Formats: sequence, structure tokens, C-alpha cells
Amino acid sequence: MGVVFRQSIKSSLVVGAGAVLGALVLWLSTKYIPKREYGFLGNFTTYALCSGNLLLMGTFSTLVVYIHRYLKNDNRRKVMITLSLTVPLVIFSLATLCYLAMKPTILHHFLPEDQYYMQKYFTWLPIYTLLFIYMIVLEQYGENTN
Repeated sequence: MGVVFRQSIKSSLVVGAGAVLGALVLWLSTKYIPKREYGFLGNFTTYALCSGNLLLMGTFSTLVVYIHRYLKNDNRRKVMITLSLTVPLVIFSLATLCYLAMKPTILHHFLPEDQYYMQKYFTWLPIYTLLFIYMIVLEQYGENTN
């Protein structure tokens, strides 16, 4: 019972600290970033999250389903984890090349007043997307290995 209680306290503290940090970031963002740019950055984050989920191509689900089939020291488990990390990277790299090659076409789809922001943050979208991809994969791995 003591282990469960300690773990729930730790989890509660981490969730609470995350909520406080999120609230602080949100408050500071609305205070110091102009409304138009703040709205664009919110959408920009959504673009990265959606494209990250698409580029994963289900590899994180495969990891969740099959991680329990192999023991911790089994080489097949290591191969599965390696593939779960490298397959999204390869797909991401190909998609990023297409994204960068199509810059004028992509910028044309934004409103003229938003094109400045998109040009300003254009190269950041692949970086955010890659971070979301690995956050999702590693989160699933962490949740399912304990």
C-alpha cells in the first residue's frame, strides 16, 4: 500500500506542476504576444500535432501492442524499439523534403496577412513535428514498460 500511495503522490505532484506551468505559459503568452500572432501560433502547434500523428503511421500503436510480448533483455524487443524510433524518422525526413520543396505552394494557401507569420515560422514546423513524434512514441514506450 505504501508504494501505491507514494506513486500516486508523485504522479499528482507532476500533474499539478504541469498544470501550473501550462497556466503560467498561457498567461504570459496572452500578455506578451499580439492576438493575431498568438492565434497563428496556436494553429501552428495544431499543424505540427496533426502532421506528427499522421507521420507516425501507427508505429506507436505497434509498440504498445507488442512491447509486452518480449522480455526486457530480448533482442527482438530492442529491434522493435529501434524500428519504432527510426521508421517515423525516415517518413518524417521524406515528408520534410516535400514540405520544403513546396514552400511557395504552401505559403499561397494562407491569408495574405498570415503569410508573414508562416514565412517566419516555416522551418520550425518540421522541428515541432519531429518533437511531437518522439514525444508520442516515448510516452507510449514509457507507459507500457513499467
